[in-house]
Amino acid sequence: GFRVLALAWKRLGSILDDFTSLPTSQIKKPLEVVTSSNAWLARYQNLSRVEMETDLEYLGLVVLDNPVKKATAPTIHELQAANLRVIMATETEYGSGLTLFSFTRSRPDRFSCLPIALG
Repeated sequence: GFRVLALAWKRLGSILDDFTSLPTSQIKKPLEVVTSSNAWLARYQNLSRVEMETDLEYLGLVVLDNPVKKATAPTIHELQAANLRVIMATETEYGSGLTLFSFTRSRPDRFSCLPIALG
């Protein structure tokens, strides 16, 4: 199957932005502060998903081919032969599950799809 990803971005700012308003006498070691990866983490790591994903600029779509692996069908058949029921968890509705079901020619009584909500 295919996976479609939407690409978007927004400028979060620069660590330098925090220091442009300070007098240089207050910055004792500017290079140490500015180049520290901890400064970026302290500023952005605790933003909520909503804050990070608001006001994004749309860039486009990327389509990735994500074919079913060759070992999938034999593995599912082996599980079903052992009288185990195969449940596929997917964030899409039933499209992925039906694709996998038809690819593996699974027994309907031993295969089901469980949609899950991500995020």
